Amino acid sequence: IKNITIKNNLNLYVIIIPFEFQTRMENCKGNYMLPQEKIKKIVNKLKIKSFDYSKNFCSKTSPSKLFLKYDPSHLSEEGHKFLAQLIKKDIFSKK
Repeated sequence: IKNITIKNNLNLYVIIIPFEFQTRMENCKGNYMLPQEKIKKIVNKLKIKSFDYSKNFCSKTSPSKLFLKYDPSHLSEEGHKFLAQLIKKDIFSKK
């Protein structure tokens, strides 16, 4: 993917978000965030720009509302809007 984006003069960003379980207050730190750390290590080694929004999700008052009910990995409509605002701020406002 990286080679295709370079060849076609495109930008590549990896967006990292947590699972719902990781956003529970007691899980927003330490070993629970190990998957994000491993992903960041891989993309940094490949020199791919990444954004880890785990802390943003954890800081929400009711982060479980950002995910579909009974689905810990897919975002709800509210979650999509929240993520879109973060991406807009970090990626699109800098162009």
